[in-house]
Amino acid sequence: MNKNRNVYPKEDQAPKEPAFPSLYRQIKEAAGPEGLPEGFSLQKAGETEDQGLRFVDGGVDGVTMYHTSIKPGDLEQLQKVLYLAAGENTRAGQVLEQYFRKGSDLGGPTMLSRIDGLQSWIIDHKDELPPQPLFRFARKLLQESRNPECVKFSLAILELLDTSDDKVRELITTLALSDEFTLFCLYVIRGWEDGNEELFRLARLVHGWGRIFLVHELEPDTPEIRD
Repeated sequence: MNKNRNVYPKEDQAPKEPAFPSLYRQIKEAAGPEGLPEGFSLQKAGETEDQGLRFVDGGVDGVTMYHTSIKPGDLEQLQKVLYLAAGENTRAGQVLEQYFRKGSDLGGPTMLSRIDGLQSWIIDHKDELPPQPLFRFARKLLQESRNPECVKFSLAILELLDTSDDKVRELITTLALSDEFTLFCLYVIRGWEDGNEELFRLARLVHGWGRIFLVHELEPDTPEIRD
């Protein structure tokens, strides 16, 4: 077993990416007490200035969830990534980034069509997938990835693991401020002891697809939330 815990390839092996911050860092640096500024949009890997019309953040998942029939996606490559990550193989991040290199806006694979199947597969193979290296892999991706679907993949993993650590909670609640990630973050947050309260706090800070996702999920267990 490879004990190297650097789950990304060495610098000279990594595919060239635009020189812009990780998605988490973009959100962290832009967010204020009232959430993200109006008009904020993530800068995503592979995008160019002349790309033309594009979906708003969260738009692909929102339209897919509420206006189409979700067909389960193929899991073979993601299963490979999980085995690599469980063995702390440095190729895990590279394989995942390559799989999701074509963005969802351009018809590439999405996590929304794969999350249920992948989580069921993980549960069925939990004896082959030790949780600690998966947790480290997912946490690193949350902080460093420039690809939205890779971040969603990490959140799908973390939904099955203990995320009570304060640093991990901060990563998740920060990412949740972006409409692109609110849906996948709420899947994790709703399992927290104070999950409904946290979802209500976030619902007052997001305004696009993220608010739609959150209001749909909120439990009206207090007069304030019911109002």
